[in-house]
Amino acid sequence: MTRPTARLSALRVGVIAMGVGALGLALASPAAAAETNTWSAITVSAAGTPFSGSVTLAGGFPATTFTSTASAATRVSGASTWLVPSTPVGAIYGTSRNHEYLNLTPAAVNASSPSITTYAFASPTPAAGWSFVLGDIDADLVTVSATGVDGLPVGSAGLGFRSVFNYCHQTGGPSCDAANLNDVPVWSTTGTSDTLTGNFVDTNGAAGWFSPTVPLRTLTLSFRWQSGAPIYQTWFVDKTRSASGVATLDGAPLAEAAVEIHDRSDVIVATTQTATNGSWTVPALVADAGYSVEIEPVGTPSEPAPPTEPAAPVTFDLRQADAPGLTTSLVSAAPLPSPTPTATPTASPSPTPTASPTPSASPAPSASPTPSGAVDPSDATSSADGELAPTGVAALAPLLIAAVAIAVGAVVFLVSRRRGNRSTH
Repeated sequence: MTRPTARLSALRVGVIAMGVGALGLALASPAAAAETNTWSAITVSAAGTPFSGSVTLAGGFPATTFTSTASAATRVSGASTWLVPSTPVGAIYGTSRNHEYLNLTPAAVNASSPSITTYAFASPTPAAGWSFVLGDIDADLVTVSATGVDGLPVGSAGLGFRSVFNYCHQTGGPSCDAANLNDVPVWSTTGTSDTLTGNFVDTNGAAGWFSPTVPLRTLTLSFRWQSGAPIYQTWFVDKTRSASGVATLDGAPLAEAAVEIHDRSDVIVATTQTATNGSWTVPALVADAGYSVEIEPVGTPSEPAPPTEPAAPVTFDLRQADAPGLTTSLVSAAPLPSPTPTATPTASPSPTPTASPTPSASPAPSASPTPSGAVDPSDATSSADGELAPTGVAALAPLLIAAVAIAVGAVVFLVSRRRGNRSTH
């Protein structure tokens, strides 16, 4: 199922992770109804160095491949050498009899030619619910290191070293260690890697095991000769439990809905579909925390799936027991209201511009009254010789000259009189 950026219908069932200190309790808990232990299936390429191969576990454990510079790499059936329930790892996962493991050697039989075997996980591993065992560590030593989701080295605590033991002389176990040495390797750590060191003598059954407590992206084993004819064994195993629940939509069973299971890294590790009564079951998931579930109604081209509201998260943890009864209730999403159409505003009519008043015609100036004796221009006639008769201002000239002469005379008279008066005084 493709995970769209925004879903109309999706249920996220979150998982609250608990502290890694609960690992011991998780592994030591009594078997639940659907609890299953799975020892790995292994493939090894027929070609020589570097060898390559795969490791397969159950419950959605990420696909695992490996490469190795060992001079020899062999898949062994587990029919003649195995781990029994009385060993520390067998007490958690049961017997490995008739289950495959991997035999590897150094690159060369000298102290400066270790073989490097790197396991690469397609996605981060679970942080609980799986283990690996390194056996026959006697005349040799193996150093364990890993990287986490950020690509940086994982500390010793994350590698999850559990203990050393000898798998010989166990009830129901293989016949080995005829000398009855009960040899075990010595564990040491640098803080970023752990080393199991053998006791320089070829013996049988010396082993150690690890249960990582953080997600890993790679696991690297460096195996080096110390004496004798060194070879070591590697087993992988995981524990799975089930999760189940019921999905409803508006209180009614939700049939044929798609169910996705995501791990703590948000990788899809299982898918299924609800039954007609809305129930669903995933029978095998690695016994870890951090899972989530997404449930989505499935539609058809003629009948699309109804949109739903997100449901409240449901939390669960598979490290100690199955997770049954996960009831998830979906509610139909309210239909989106139809948008109210926005009225298109009516354009206001542009005001009609007021016509500028036409200026009134200026009244024609009244004709100045024609002085007596003056000739009206409209009465002007041509003289006998064709010249125009005097008219207008020209006709007034004699009168103006006479008026000026009278005024000048009056002034002269007044000035003369004033002088006379002054002389009498």
